[in-house]
Amino acid sequence: IKFLSLKNFPVRDLASFVGKLQSLRLAIGPIISIMCKALYKVISLAPFWSSFVKLDSNARFEVEWWRDNLQYFSSYPIVLDDTSVHVDCRISSDASGTGYFVVNLDRSVKLKSEPFTLFESLQSSTYRELRALYRTYTDPVILKKFAGLTLCHYTDSKSVANILYKGSSIHLLNVMIREIFLSLRNHVIKLVPFWVSRDNNFIKLADLGS
Repeated sequence: IKFLSLKNFPVRDLASFVGKLQSLRLAIGPIISIMCKALYKVISLAPFWSSFVKLDSNARFEVEWWRDNLQYFSSYPIVLDDTSVHVDCRISSDASGTGYFVVNLDRSVKLKSEPFTLFESLQSSTYRELRALYRTYTDPVILKKFAGLTLCHYTDSKSVANILYKGSSIHLLNVMIREIFLSLRNHVIKLVPFWVSRDNNFIKLADLGS
């Protein structure tokens, strides 16, 4: 990717690069959205196609990741339909304004529980729910325990269930989703998100119209 060595380069070249990645969406899945968010932003801020733009640290990270991983990429670790995979374990999480907990439903064992920092407690409920998953699926001990397995994860946040698969336009959220994706991929873990509705029905992501 020649423009990585440049300080400034035509936004047209960057848009062309992202467009080529978009053409591969059917083959490699929604990781396109998650790992191109910063690039989309850089492109959208350019006033003209002839403009020259500079990559910020997040955009550069995304370009470098695609450069290093595209030829080896096979599948996205977040699974839409649990009927296509064998589920090894069921996990549930919940977050309040002060903290979160995560449990292994099959063994009725708490996997993780922590209070939120003041900053975290002041964030949106979607942020706090996603933070619980982020802390879980970037924890080396938990990742080692579930390496190579397929997990169902139950959450009462419909937003979290959706953005796990699609990514988020909100930078704080998308960075967490990106790190979850990278950790799951590195440990060959597949994750099937389920939304637990208020009437206690389990609704899988494929049923949300994603």
